[in-house]
Amino acid sequence: METNTRATVQPGTYRLDPVHTTIRFTAYHLWGVKPVAGTFTLRSGVVVVAHDQRRSTVAAELDAASFHTDDPRRDRDVTGKFLHAAAHPTIAFRATATDSARLDGVLTVRGTESPLALEVGPPEPLDGGGWRCAATARVDRFAAGVTTGRGIVHRWLDVELTVVAVPAPVGCTGLRP
Repeated sequence: METNTRATVQPGTYRLDPVHTTIRFTAYHLWGVKPVAGTFTLRSGVVVVAHDQRRSTVAAELDAASFHTDDPRRDRDVTGKFLHAAAHPTIAFRATATDSARLDGVLTVRGTESPLALEVGPPEPLDGGGWRCAATARVDRFAAGVTTGRGIVHRWLDVELTVVAVPAPVGCTGLRP
């Protein structure tokens, strides 16, 4: 599938900028009484845009302990009891198939892998050769191995990302510099 993406994102390696990338989520109580909004912090990420877009790769890591809502007690409970962030400090995503409007991949939470599809918006070019784009996903926390709170918290989390990518230094291809 060819779109205008190739016109705005040049082939190459890009680092996801943790300072300017946002990861927001909304979780719901089982009865839908009060949605809970929060954020995670991006630890690192890399996008390799290939000439043949289908050969492009995406990988990202979130800091599991960075779970943040408007309730510090909830944050401690989730990072401890739900995510076991001390033992599993990283939440990871790795794309397995790329398309201009969708990334299919694997989400790893607490050592459990589950499928995840990201619907990706068109990229916006930025000064310096970088770009920004938005993406959304619905995460099945049960499939991801997070089953704590089954009778309290709904199974699905809605995730919204705003990703900022900047050209990576020459020779840099992994998640870590």
